Amino acid sequence: MKIISNYLFVTMFFSVILFSCSDNKKDESIELKTFSGQNKNQIPDNDQQEELSSGATDESNLKGITAPEIKNHIGEIVTVNDIVTGVHVTEKVAYLNFGNKFPKNDFSGVVFAGKYELFGDLNVFNNKRVEITGNVSIFRNKPQIILNSPDQIKIIK
Repeated sequence: MKIISNYLFVTMFFSVILFSCSDNKKDESIELKTFSGQNKNQIPDNDQQEELSSGATDESNLKGITAPEIKNHIGEIVTVNDIVTGVHVTEKVAYLNFGNKFPKNDFSGVVFAGKYELFGDLNVFNNKRVEITGNVSIFRNKPQIILNSPDQIKIIK
């Protein structure tokens, strides 16, 4: 009996948390697709990204999407072709903002401090048109692409 009451308490607790965390916008369901048997919330390694970009059949992946379009691609691996409108580097994380300057940016490319040495000076991307490829996720209601490898970003002009 104690197990059942504990189960009910935990279920009710998480239900309250879920409902209190949701915003008042209309509910949107996000369908997560898989690629090679993996959940799209996982960042693929470089070999998988090369396979995806060279063998992709989705037209948006071939041409690249723009920063404002990224909100329609949550949970997908995409290539975004747009201008970096600002770079903000802290001790723990760096943000390459796209679309507009922060806080009105459309999305961010995110590099964690443990990867800084792989990328060098991230300010070289500021005000440059770049292609950034990766899995689109959400952090604090904003789309983001986490960059784990310099192969995921290149300056176009």
